[in-house]
Amino acid sequence: MDKDVLAVIFAGGTANATDLGATTAPIALTSAEEIADYVEAFAAQLKEANADMDATITVPSFAGVKLSRYWSESLSGASTEEIKRGFITNIYGIDVYSSNNAPTGVAGGLEAGEFAVIGGKRSAFTVVEGLTVVKSGDSETRGAAQWNQFGQVYGRGFSQPAAWYVGVVTK
Repeated sequence: MDKDVLAVIFAGGTANATDLGATTAPIALTSAEEIADYVEAFAAQLKEANADMDATITVPSFAGVKLSRYWSESLSGASTEEIKRGFITNIYGIDVYSSNNAPTGVAGGLEAGEFAVIGGKRSAFTVVEGLTVVKSGDSETRGAAQWNQFGQVYGRGFSQPAAWYVGVVTK
């Protein structure tokens, strides 16, 4: 489910090729400082769009590992337990996570070696999952006959697409 949700957000989010990178024009992130600068630029983009309340930024795992070390050394922010859960830190008022479920490479609709970065306001994207409806009863017209009804719902979508931004990076 995570891959599907992140793919839908990436496909429908707002792109800014200059500041956040785009496919065929990604931003190269080779050092922890460059990754920290990128997250700062992403946070600024969200704040300028008024999408920073209840916001999150999800970076690829390679960036998350470098950020965790960088920020734990410079900000005393991340702990080993947080790194295991994917949460890196809250900075600029935005939760920063790492994930290997975001679109990446050719299979994710990008070029080889490219990684998606996704950020936005949590409440502007809705996920409904696992709602199961089970009903049964006796037939009103057929004596001893009974009926059963089963249903399950899974859905996801934007309530406000402009509150989500996407970028493309390489290592």
